[in-house]
Amino acid sequence: MRNILVLLGIICFWMFSPESYSLVGIGAGQAGFWAIIVLILFSLGIILALQVVATAREHNQAVFQDAGSFPHSTWALVLGFSALIGSTLFASTGILVRAGFTFNEVFYYRFPNFAFAFLLLAVLIAIHWFSPKVYLRLHAMFVLISVSSLVFLVVYGLLTENVSAEPSWSTGNASFASLVPLVIVFIGFEQMFFANIRKPGSSSYMYGIVIIATLVLAGWMFVSLKFVPAERLGSSTISYMTAAMHVMGQKGRLIMGMAIIAGACGAVSGLLRISCRYVETICGNKISPYVRMVAPPLLGIIIAALMSAGVAGSDKLEVYIRGSLLLWLIYSSLFVLAAAFHLRDTKRFYVITGFVFSSVIIVCALIMIILLEEREILTMFIVWSLAGSTLCVLLLKQMYRLLAFLESAYNYKEMNK
Repeated sequence: MRNILVLLGIICFWMFSPESYSLVGIGAGQAGFWAIIVLILFSLGIILALQVVATAREHNQAVFQDAGSFPHSTWALVLGFSALIGSTLFASTGILVRAGFTFNEVFYYRFPNFAFAFLLLAVLIAIHWFSPKVYLRLHAMFVLISVSSLVFLVVYGLLTENVSAEPSWSTGNASFASLVPLVIVFIGFEQMFFANIRKPGSSSYMYGIVIIATLVLAGWMFVSLKFVPAERLGSSTISYMTAAMHVMGQKGRLIMGMAIIAGACGAVSGLLRISCRYVETICGNKISPYVRMVAPPLLGIIIAALMSAGVAGSDKLEVYIRGSLLLWLIYSSLFVLAAAFHLRDTKRFYVITGFVFSSVIIVCALIMIILLEEREILTMFIVWSLAGSTLCVLLLKQMYRLLAFLESAYNYKEMNK
């Protein structure tokens, strides 16, 4: 049971984040019932991609551990660093501020929203210094609270009749622009294979959790369309709060507020964990303990600086978040493609599956870039992000080599005493 909860936290930390709630609400409002179908199709694609990676690992346990393999080649490290660190910094900034506004507007209006965001950040940084077992349980608890709150609203909405308006199952506005962004809901699925859970059946748990989580989100989209006009859903980034109010009134607002704050904690906590683990991968095992101590507060200081500088109120923040997440999508698709490449001589079905999945995800990312109005800003952000990440990766690698050299010199000196 504990392993299932840990997997829930690792798999669903982004699926039940405020950003995902906003995406599914906008998608439902703009594309109606088609958005639900596309979300389910994306989830089936994710499950097939997971099977490709799992099969590759069964054939070769070290498939993603060799120095020359995809995750560890220099260009892959640069892409991953840009995607993961960028998502952690910018998405966390937006999510924490959104949680602050939610607490201020839903629970206690006298408490400053930015003060709550900073307080939440400090707490989330602090729990990363706990033991891994304690941290993972707290992280799973955040995600579980968000999931449970949404499930309650979904069940209540399904059992309650809407007498105020006719449901808006379709809008006629379904397009690539409204459907493609739904793939962002499944960001980070490749991280499931770094969960360090090796018990039998863990892969089946992964697939089951993805399916159940998708059905919960699809159920919420269905309930939202049942109670709220599609135009209102599609034009608001906080459509989840509007839908919750229509479903249960003030009680629904409180429950959704709890889901947003818990989801924010789970999302930021998960992003920090992934980023710290990724920096450890670049630096090597020799300085991993130092990374675990230094990386969380360092990332926290940068996030706090971004919030203090007013980045959260800038229109460009959404562009930065979208750019980082698109890089993450591309990184994940190449991860699956690398797994399929390792199976090229044995499992042709998985090779084709991996290639098709990666192609679809990359095409989706390109469509989002092309259709974004601020694509020039997005392009410049991606270029500068990759350039800065290249410098950071090279510095981290040199730091590892320097430490290894100093350790060798010290051992040599001790041997010759």
